[in-house]
Amino acid sequence: PVACWAGPFPSWARWSRERRSAADWAFPRRTWTCTTSFIRPPAYYGLELAEYQRSGINERDKSWSAQGVDVDGLIDKVAAFDPYVGSMLRLIRAFGLRKREAIMFRPNECVVNFADTGLPLAEKQGEEYVWIRQGAKGGRPRFVPMNTPSRRQAVASTQRIAFWDSHAHTGDPDRDLKQNMVRFGYVLRKFGITSKGLGITAHGLRHEALIEEYIAITGQEPPLRGGGEGLTREQEDAARLAVSRLAGHNRGRASAAYLGAVLHKKNGGAKGG
Repeated sequence: PVACWAGPFPSWARWSRERRSAADWAFPRRTWTCTTSFIRPPAYYGLELAEYQRSGINERDKSWSAQGVDVDGLIDKVAAFDPYVGSMLRLIRAFGLRKREAIMFRPNECVVNFADTGLPLAEKQGEEYVWIRQGAKGGRPRFVPMNTPSRRQAVASTQRIAFWDSHAHTGDPDRDLKQNMVRFGYVLRKFGITSKGLGITAHGLRHEALIEEYIAITGQEPPLRGGGEGLTREQEDAARLAVSRLAGHNRGRASAAYLGAVLHKKNGGAKGG
């Protein structure tokens, strides 16, 4: 058979020492699936099941506050150095946006009245919403209510730097999308916002927002933090669906990537494993 992997073979022992994720192992293994006998079983490389089996359930709190970081204080420092990147972080903090969504956010045209969203009246959570569409994963737009002070402040902050045009985005107008993404990464590295630096990432700030949404709905910490014990299955399902929708997903089970395992089984109120 013809091998599909053209690059150097990964060192599984090194990956294990570096505590690489299951996703790292999954990529080259998928790349080699066109061979019939070249690749050996994971055990041959000294890998255990937990090291190579991917899971959609988060078992580690990746939020900034969980790493002992003063979230708003650090964002303020970034904003003082680069107001564009600072505004992007505020949007991620308030709305749980992805990096690309925050960079491409258009504050002067994405704010709409509830009546213009097309959402059912029963789902109304505020008079104004932001329409997340540019940069949305899979091209799936969503509406998020501006129903908290932090959300209104984040949009107002972005509008102040994007005053020059009604279609202006959050990024520096002198840079294109790729250049703004590079700048975003540079500024974060400068302030230690990396896994090797402070142990945090921009995606961890998204986790922060989604965990806070769960807490606001349920009044409890998520299962990832040892909470959620007193909720009924219906309460937990409703909270998880709301968090998933805020994150830009359609199914409640996607929330496990941010909140941890579901506590209730499908067949009743008993706790799941």
